[in-house]
Amino acid sequence: METGEQLKLEGMEEAAQTHGLDLVRAQLIAQVLGMGDMLVTADDVRAEFLKHYDRELDIGNGMGSVFVRKNWSCVGRIKSKRPEARSRWISQWRRKAPARKQVIHSDVGFVDGTRFCKACSQETEHCICESR
Repeated sequence: METGEQLKLEGMEEAAQTHGLDLVRAQLIAQVLGMGDMLVTADDVRAEFLKHYDRELDIGNGMGSVFVRKNWSCVGRIKSKRPEARSRWISQWRRKAPARKQVIHSDVGFVDGTRFCKACSQETEHCICESR
């Protein structure tokens, strides 16, 4: 017997396969809207899609795949402004910041007239490496 979560994931996958190109377009629109730490909703994506493609975004259950959790954090809920949504609650999403590698300023040594990084052994005047 399948759980509700399994059925949800199967439905999202099926919708993504059916509406692949428009789903990718919607995901790209969401990413652009989410730049600069802005909050984004499904309503925002639909409105921007309409503006750019002169047609409604019709991806059915695929809308649940626009905000993939590994890239987005749900930060709140508001009522939809679209009349056909009948004031349903929708999620507000914020893009997660990309993981940054820790940059380490390392010491530079001097041997036989050559300067080198003590951490990564690269010849350099000053090194910013990730080897620690």
